[in-house]
Amino acid sequence: MEVLTDLVVIDDIVPKDYQNWIEQIVINQQTPWYYTPNCFHPNLKKDPRNVSGLFHYLYSQDTKQSPLFDALYPIVLSIGDKVKWNRMDKMDIDLFPKQKSSIYHLPHVSNFYKTGWTAIYYINDILAPDDGDTFVFDQKLEQFTIDESEKILKDNYFSVRNKVNPKKGRLIAFPSNYFHASSYASSTDRYTVTINLVNEDLNNE
Repeated sequence: MEVLTDLVVIDDIVPKDYQNWIEQIVINQQTPWYYTPNCFHPNLKKDPRNVSGLFHYLYSQDTKQSPLFDALYPIVLSIGDKVKWNRMDKMDIDLFPKQKSSIYHLPHVSNFYKTGWTAIYYINDILAPDDGDTFVFDQKLEQFTIDESEKILKDNYFSVRNKVNPKKGRLIAFPSNYFHASSYASSTDRYTVTINLVNEDLNNE
């Protein structure tokens, strides 16, 4: 496990046989995908970073949304005490088809919980360097409000704090108030599992 300030990077968080099985059951003809235009912000439709994506929803509103949830939930259990959490808020699979692009996607925050964590599990390898990276920025919420988020987006100044290359079996986690962004991979489709976690005990203090 590697800890870079507020970023946790864990390679092979689950056994390799399980990694391969996850890849096989997700990347097949039977997984239903739901197309979402302008998937990072409903109103910034003209921003080229606000791309469309394909999603498979696993868990939200305290309810399983997919038969695949049980198969992938051990990823969450494997996080254990590496970050402080006691409730999962949301879990989904994200797919961005391969595409050549020189920019990262629209920076965003995952939720407005004061004690939230965003975790990203990489389903498949992207072997080319600087391809399909996840960017975590220095900019973050201090007031945890939508108005604050909109102001930071309007200012449109983002400095890269960490950049992580996708690797099958790798999981990263960071506080949800940090702005972050995905990016297209030009060499292959990019599959990830995004998990939003909350520590409700601290959130209520």
